[in-house]
Amino acid sequence: MARERLFKLFNSYGGRIILAIITAALVIAILVLVTTKPTSPVPKNIANAVAYPIYYPVQAQLPKGYRLDTSSFESGGPGVVIFTITYGKNNIIVFTEQPMPSHTVIAKYASSYIPLHSSLTTALGQALYGAYNDGGTIKSVISLPINHGPWLIATAPSTINQAVFLKILSAMTQNY
Repeated sequence: MARERLFKLFNSYGGRIILAIITAALVIAILVLVTTKPTSPVPKNIANAVAYPIYYPVQAQLPKGYRLDTSSFESGGPGVVIFTITYGKNNIIVFTEQPMPSHTVIAKYASSYIPLHSSLTTALGQALYGAYNDGGTIKSVISLPINHGPWLIATAPSTINQAVFLKILSAMTQNY
């Protein structure tokens, strides 16, 4: 009986108009979902305060249990952006981005803070992965001069798995 009513409704002129409106609304909704960029978690005041594109990890691409702390974005001084990723019980990865310095500054950082390191090729550029002593604990660190972008330094507890740390780097995207 309900099927017969629907059939009569959609065979009428008014029913066809309703069906056309519903179909058009669905097509528009699908187009909007497909073509819109995800909303950036970077606050506009932070993004506007620096002269370079900020890179951050896309939450859906982070390893399970890792979460971008969207409330952690802050200015660490003129031209510097800091944010964190949390995981496990009270573990954090700290990301610092700043304008690209000279190769000399990056080389001096590597020799002073991470003298024992390995080079890694990433989609964003050539990274150095190593460890340093922050005065009390050993930290894992990645130094990544992003191609045509800022210099990114990420520090994490020494217990972080290197493959996981690199997967987080591969989840990075540019803020527009």
